[in-house]
Amino acid sequence: MGFLNQLLYFQCLLLVIGLVAAVNELQLQANATLMQNETAVQRVRAGTLDYGINCSVSRYIIFTSGEKPTLVAWEVAPDDGGVGSGSCHVYLPDRAGASDRNCARMSEQLGIRLGDADRPETGLKIGLVNASHGGWYKCRVYIDNLLYIGHTRLLVEDKPSAPTDLRLTPISSDTLVANWSPPASNGNLQLLRYELSGSGLRLNGSSKLKLLIPHKVYCLSVLAVNAAGRGPSTESVCNRTLEGSPEPGALRVELHSVNDTMAVLRFHIALDKMAGQFRLVRLEPRLLWHLEAPGRLSAGSQAQKNIVIAAEEFNNSIVTTRALTDLKPYSRYRLLYSVSNGAESGSAGSIDFNTTDGLAPAPTLLLYQLSIFDVNLTASCAPKGRVNGRFNGYRLFVYLQSNKSIVFERNFGPDAVNLSVTGLKPYTSYLLSAAIVTTRVGEESSPTPVLTDPGAPTAPINFTASPAKARAGLLLSWDHKPVGFRDTADDKSFPIYMLTYRVYWLFVINSGLELPPSYWDVPLTLDQLSNCDCKLATHVSCRPTTERICLLLPQRELTRSLSLITDKIGQSTVGLSDQLRIRLWIQAVGKSSYDTEHRRYFGDRSEPADASVSISDYEAGGLGRAWSKFPGGRRKNGESATDNDDSNLSPAVAVGVVVGSIAAVLGVGFILLLGWRWIFVRHRGYQRPFSQGLETFECLTADNEQGGHSSHSAGSSRAQLKRYSQTEHKAMSVAEFRDHVIASHANDNSAFQLEFEEIQRVTHKDWQAYHAKHPDNLSKNRYTDICPYDHSRVVLLSNPGKKMGDYINANYVDGYRRDKAYIACQGPVPSTFDDFWLMVWENRCTAIVMISNFVERGRRKCDQYWPSSGSEVYGAISVKLIRQLNKAAYCMREFSIRNLRAKKLAKERQLFHFHYSEWPDYGVPAYPLPVLNFVQRTAAYCGGDQSGPVVVHCSAGVGRTGTFICIESQIRQILCEKTINVRGFLEHIRQQRMRLVQTEEQYIFIHDVLLEFLLCPEREIPMERLPDYFSNLMEETEPCGCTGLETQYQLCVAHQPADYELASALKACNYAKNRADVYPIESRRVKLTCKPGVDGSDYINASHVHGYQSVNEFIVTQLPMKDTLFDFYRMIWEQNCVCIVSVHPSLYSDGAGDTANNEQEGIDLPEMWPTNESEALTAGYLQVWFRSRQDYPFGECREFLLASNKDDYSVLTSVWTLKRWPDTFGESISLIELVKAVSNTRGLITLSPIIVMDMYGGSYAGIICSLYVLYRQLIMEGTADVYSLFKLYHLQRPGMFNSKADMEFIYAVISFHAKYFSPSNSLSLRRGNGGAGAGHHNHHGNGSLTTQQSHDSHEPTPRAASPPESFPLRQIPAPSAPPAHSAVALTAETDDDKAPVVRFANGRRRLSASRSVHGNFCVGAVSYGPAETYSTHTG
Repeated sequence: MGFLNQLLYFQCLLLVIGLVAAVNELQLQANATLMQNETAVQRVRAGTLDYGINCSVSRYIIFTSGEKPTLVAWEVAPDDGGVGSGSCHVYLPDRAGASDRNCARMSEQLGIRLGDADRPETGLKIGLVNASHGGWYKCRVYIDNLLYIGHTRLLVEDKPSAPTDLRLTPISSDTLVANWSPPASNGNLQLLRYELSGSGLRLNGSSKLKLLIPHKVYCLSVLAVNAAGRGPSTESVCNRTLEGSPEPGALRVELHSVNDTMAVLRFHIALDKMAGQFRLVRLEPRLLWHLEAPGRLSAGSQAQKNIVIAAEEFNNSIVTTRALTDLKPYSRYRLLYSVSNGAESGSAGSIDFNTTDGLAPAPTLLLYQLSIFDVNLTASCAPKGRVNGRFNGYRLFVYLQSNKSIVFERNFGPDAVNLSVTGLKPYTSYLLSAAIVTTRVGEESSPTPVLTDPGAPTAPINFTASPAKARAGLLLSWDHKPVGFRDTADDKSFPIYMLTYRVYWLFVINSGLELPPSYWDVPLTLDQLSNCDCKLATHVSCRPTTERICLLLPQRELTRSLSLITDKIGQSTVGLSDQLRIRLWIQAVGKSSYDTEHRRYFGDRSEPADASVSISDYEAGGLGRAWSKFPGGRRKNGESATDNDDSNLSPAVAVGVVVGSIAAVLGVGFILLLGWRWIFVRHRGYQRPFSQGLETFECLTADNEQGGHSSHSAGSSRAQLKRYSQTEHKAMSVAEFRDHVIASHANDNSAFQLEFEEIQRVTHKDWQAYHAKHPDNLSKNRYTDICPYDHSRVVLLSNPGKKMGDYINANYVDGYRRDKAYIACQGPVPSTFDDFWLMVWENRCTAIVMISNFVERGRRKCDQYWPSSGSEVYGAISVKLIRQLNKAAYCMREFSIRNLRAKKLAKERQLFHFHYSEWPDYGVPAYPLPVLNFVQRTAAYCGGDQSGPVVVHCSAGVGRTGTFICIESQIRQILCEKTINVRGFLEHIRQQRMRLVQTEEQYIFIHDVLLEFLLCPEREIPMERLPDYFSNLMEETEPCGCTGLETQYQLCVAHQPADYELASALKACNYAKNRADVYPIESRRVKLTCKPGVDGSDYINASHVHGYQSVNEFIVTQLPMKDTLFDFYRMIWEQNCVCIVSVHPSLYSDGAGDTANNEQEGIDLPEMWPTNESEALTAGYLQVWFRSRQDYPFGECREFLLASNKDDYSVLTSVWTLKRWPDTFGESISLIELVKAVSNTRGLITLSPIIVMDMYGGSYAGIICSLYVLYRQLIMEGTADVYSLFKLYHLQRPGMFNSKADMEFIYAVISFHAKYFSPSNSLSLRRGNGGAGAGHHNHHGNGSLTTQQSHDSHEPTPRAASPPESFPLRQIPAPSAPPAHSAVALTAETDDDKAPVVRFANGRRRLSASRSVHGNFCVGAVSYGPAETYSTHTG
């Protein structure tokens, strides 16, 4: 209680003191006079120690006068207005105690204390300055009754406070945007920056946070910074980025197990790489290829049905399995997989796997030979479709049909051609089946019933012979017992319907002299003989019902055989009696149930039987007349044939005469044969017409073993051939043919279809082909069902030492007005290379046409039978490669061949090999023109009448081979007769080799090619004739009143594409990617790699275009737009393009004038190429870097490096541009120089296409491509074919050319170049001494298929390297651009005697010089013929 009382007392005392001080101050204020009122500002950094706040009016107080303040009072009003506000009164020292309470409070709350009481001007002291001290400070100084007031604003410079309202907003899968409000206090200093902080963030001071991980939570705080330092940070704010594309590795796929039709895969999901919430997995199985044909699949990579695995199927797990079913056995698959989080799908991954061997399907069993002997058979197998495993061969099964027990089972290797079965029983029924063997035995084929032939029967017994009555012949008889089988002990009886007989006999003369034997085949089988009794059988043969069989040997057979023997023996001195003794045998003969005409099985002969015949009894029957030829034989009147009996020869002399005569005949025949062979080998080619060379093949019979001679011809039937002139189909005129083709194309080629079906129906298919089916020749056939007919097959004559060495799978085929103009053969197999070259040598062939690739549709179609370099020897023929010229659709090779066995008699021969590589098997090429040019080029190298046939082959030697032969022969007929007969000619040559022209499409293609020939027969123009030819085209022709150029142009652009051909270009998603109405067609458009799920991602407005060395040598495209620039780079990258030519005038460095600039206003022209090495243009994952630049007189070449973020390699590409598009012919040199530079720098990189682009992918680009090809053609061949190239480009990119001015420009430039800048060296392959062009040789109707009659055949004369200096330059037209420009005419003028000058302008004169133009040229749809001689004058 005492302490509390004291405390209370003390507080009251302080209160009283304060009240007293306040009253005193109020009194001073009331009495004081205001002298000064001043305001000041003080700035102090927070944290300053002992900072003094001076009174702003202290300078007005004169302390030196001795005056001291009566009272100094401070009022503090901090900015926060808190409890710290108040006042502290300062009194004179003797009254200092009065201010203790307030000053203590200020000191306690604000850290402020009074200054030195003796120096009141020092004001207040702040021990440690902080933000709470900022504010207004008011000082009042009293000196007696004078009042001085000062206001001081104290600004405390401190760190800013924390920002407010922090927000974190996602805007993409890798970007967050932070937003906040400024801090409430900036600390009386300007804010310098804000600092952001957060874990896992890359912070650079920007409020946009990039390069974040998709679908991940990020936390962020922010603070402000001023000159005083970093303020406090806000609380962390968190948010999640949007879902993005799953990262690589988000889905891992493992192959769990696999069998022949199913694969089980295991899927692992990595949630941390999903970039979002896992939604589903997409699977796309693709069949890559079948393992028996690795790397190839006939129908391309086949996509299977897509599979989707939803997240729910994972059952809250990250691992699941899924089985892929219905797979193909023994195949390679690629599973494309991707994972999706709902927002995006990740990049596709892939896994490859192989299915195991499956059960092979039952093969097709072909029975080639049944019972060549009575217990053997030969068969062949062919798989039905795929083998479904590693092909290890076949297994052959033979079952006994009676009880289905197996009697034969054997494995055959994969190379086995013939599956032979031996040891079978004769006349027994079997079931034959086969299966394919992989790692297991596949399904057996359907049983094929086989009945073996009876074989050889046993010999007849108790054989007798006696003269028949009425001089009918001899009556033969033997016991009628069941005939058995010679080579088996079975008790089976020989079937009587397969049993016949052969009778042998010989005449015995003068004490046992035996004449050569003869035989007679009974024409009836045993079951065909009538029933009778032998005792009554005097005139006919019969089959008795009792014990004996009777057979009548007709007298005419005895008479014929005796006449033949008489002719051989000649004069004889043997004495003859009235009785003629005959010795006879009988032989049972079994007939084949499969080859009733030729195959026989001869049994043993019976014991001989003798019969005597009275000559006088048979004179009337003719036997006596035959007998009278013998010396001493009886005549009609009974007299001897000679006057003296001593003229008869002894038996020994007679034998000597017979033997000597035979030897002499054989010797003379051998000498004649040698002479014939020598002549034949030297002049091999066309000396065996079909009518004299029919051949048949007969199986080996017992005739050869017995040595018997038939008394008459074998009776084998011969094929009856019809000549082409005998065809029942009338030839059409060329005008009728054009209408016929157009009408037949109507209604989906229905007329062609009916016509071809009729040809198939009337074609004779039963020509004999025994040689091809002989066991020793089966391995020489590439296909088991393509066999050469015997009557027209090529027979090898100089192939000794080989069994069946005269066989090759080849036939002679007629041409137009020439027998055996061609040899149609299969593509040689390795075992027949020697035979093939021997055939070429023996037939004196000068050209081989090959229309096949080595592998097509995943199967081997032909083998390389020529040396790749140097020389090789095939048998006796040495083949040496001289040179090779590669063109777009075909390759031409020149060989030198020599027969090593005829070194002295035979010289080396020149042979040309034409290999067309763009003709699909069982199909036709896309365009007729390249094939037409190929046919006419090969004809130029086919020799005249003195050379051999042209060898033509594809794979089987039927389909494409027959198409080629028809085209070439009909073109020859057109040139000679102006008529066409495709059907009649095809039916004729189908008599000579089976299945020529194999499909309806090939038959239609023949008509299309011939129609193309009729439209413009002369296309390849020799270089020296090109300027005159162009001038001739510019002349108006009757009756249309148009120029030849206009007609050619209309023919070239007549075809308009259907909508289905432009399907991709006209899609809604792709339409905006096209600058103009110039679209790529489906078959020729450049296809980019497709992005999964993005429709149209494979499209770019670019077309593959035909070149000189490749069918895809160029890519013509439009200038890319901003939205398609990445696609343009992708095309360069994926096509590996190393050369680009840009030819639009708006891209030139010096500009194209105001007109060009105005045309480009508003057109999307992106920046395509960087300008210096330090900068790169980026599009998607591709980057373009500048490397170098080189200037040329005609333009510039810049090199750029194209790199990818996804791959570790790059593409270095060159971009060529012109300085300006030429306006005159003199300036057109720049185009040729550009073409030459691109051609030289491109070098050997022929697999990489050249990109040629202008604004629309139109005429500028087309002209550059055309000049490039034509320049190469002039250099290599000395010719130019503008028409074919122009038409082909229109077909491959419709709309590329829009005016005849484009064709005129190409003709004008290339003609100008040919005239004034002709190459000084031609590298073309020329025949003989050369010619202006390889395609323009005349061989009297059998060589070139050109309509040209005559022209110079010497080498091109080198021309000047530059035009005359005085040559004036005139303007030439600019190429057209979509939609089209009006046509202009070609005009010309001359300046005095200077070189002619050509320019384009309406209404000007045309240039022409006095000359004669030989040959044919196109003047109408189907008209053609030699141009008339004409003359005009310049000036």
